Amino acid sequence: MLGSDFSGVHHPAVFPRELARRYTLLESQPGEGILDPLSRWGTTGVVAAQSSRRAVFVELNPAYAQQSRSRVSQDLQLTMIL
Repeated sequence: MLGSDFSGVHHPAVFPRELARRYTLLESQPGEGILDPLSRWGTTGVVAAQSSRRAVFVELNPAYAQQSRSRVSQDLQLTMIL
């Protein structure tokens, strides 16, 4: 069964945007970096950018890495460095 966050992303292990936002605000300060070792859909990166934080993604699955790049670029209207 696939879960879904509120942006319509379907994945077996969805990390809701609100949970990522709460954790980001609790554990970091504006301008600091956040490491997302299982990027999958890029939710943490989107939230980090919206909260004035930097993010580093790690994703071994090429398909998820591409989906993450696309989602973050689309959500934030920016170009990501590979």
